This record gives sequence, structure tokens and C-alpha cells, in this order.
Amino acid sequence: MTINKLITLNFLFLSFAFAEIYDIGETISYDHQNLSYDTCYSGNGYDLGDDWKLADWNGEINGGNYNVIVIIMSASWWGSCFTAHNGPTGELHHQYSENNSVKFLEAFADPGQPYSCIQWGDAPPQGGSQIILDENTTPSIFTLFGTDNSYPSTVFINHEMKVYDYINLPGSWSVNNRLNEMLDDCGALCSPEDSCSDVLMGDINGDQITNINDIILTVNFILYNSELTCIPDLNGDEIVNINDIISIINLILD
Repeated sequence: MTINKLITLNFLFLSFAFAEIYDIGETISYDHQNLSYDTCYSGNGYDLGDDWKLADWNGEINGGNYNVIVIIMSASWWGSCFTAHNGPTGELHHQYSENNSVKFLEAFADPGQPYSCIQWGDAPPQGGSQIILDENTTPSIFTLFGTDNSYPSTVFINHEMKVYDYINLPGSWSVNNRLNEMLDDCGALCSPEDSCSDVLMGDINGDQITNINDIILTVNFILYNSELTCIPDLNGDEIVNINDIISIINLILD
């Protein structure tokens, strides 16, 4: 085989290998959002063995729960990954534990060489974030978002499911800075406490008026488990029932 043919084949191989990596600003396709990966370390409300999909965090299709996302891709055998995982960046998710719109996820490759998912997750003093097993699904998270084909890689995904930025080995300041920028861009959509504050005034649909429409939405929620961005639990007892409807009626009559 001639040198020119070898060069051409190598070029085609590299083009294929990197074809599915998204550029900054590109929207992640619904097909890729719906790829399922196994959770191998609990977090973000997922238990061991649960399927995780990026689509789960897409507010456009999950009922209005928008998120900004940090995914760190690591390999069990690479020392730099383990060092970063046990540093400030690996524990940064604890600082955002009260903001349900911020998601940290680790995509873990080659478990058992030498660390298992559980060992990896338990390594940081305060515990790691949710870990998914980045194998057995094609393409892998690393194939989609790995920067320069190297570990560790980090991708930032905004509330519109667009790639916001890439960094190979970010420090906690870099992660915080990008998260704050993404949260600012997301605004009230990523501040569920603020965006749902009107529920306490009976304004279930957020139209700045408390009326019969809010009662109908609450009745449908109770009877048919219809999807609502803000749960109509006016009395804060964690149950939506006739008492909440009475609360709305009283607010209308006042």
C-alpha cells in the first residue's frame, strides 16, 4: 500500500472517530439525549442500576425542570483523573446541593483498572456525585464529548441542551465561573424556588391572576396526575388534595 493511501485511510479513520463530537454552541440531538447509561454510583436522585439519560434533564420535554450540567469523563486507570476527582472539583457538587437545577455527573470508563465505581465514588472525603458507566452504550459519553481524545475531559451543557464549553482538566474556579454564566443565561427557568413562588398565592399557571383556571389545573393534577411545572401544594403538607383547592378558592374570594 502506498504512503498516500495510508495517509488517506488514516485521515478517514480520524474523521470517523471524531465525527460525533459536538462543537461549542451545537444542540445535542434527541437521539443522543435519549441514550441510556447505567448508574453505578448513586446521586441526583438515581440509585445504583438505574438508567440515566441526558433527556431526563431537558426541561423542554420533562415538564419544565431545566438544568445546567457538568459532565466529567474519567478513566479508572489514569492517575490525573483520580487526582482531580479527589480535589476541590470532585467535591464541588456539594456546594450546589440545594439547587436542583445544577447537575454534576461523572462518566466512568474501564472500571476495575484498578477502581470500581463504588471505590471511585467513595474516594472524595465527602463523597462523589452520580457516576454512570461509560461503556455498553454506543456512542459513549466520551465519544460524544471527550476533548482532544484525552482523559479527564469535562463538558458543560446549558439549559437548552447546547454544549456551552469544554475543558480538559478544570479547577473549581473554572467550573464555578461557567456554572454561574449558564445559570445567569437560564434565569428564572433554573430558579424553581423563585419561579414557583406565585403558587403560594394560588397562581398555578403563572399568569399573574388567581382564578377558576388555577382550580381546574389543580383538579386535573389530582385526578389525572397531569404535568405541571409548579406543584400546587399551597399548604406545604407535601400532598395535593381538596385542601389546596379550598385554599385557592379562599384566595379568589378574599
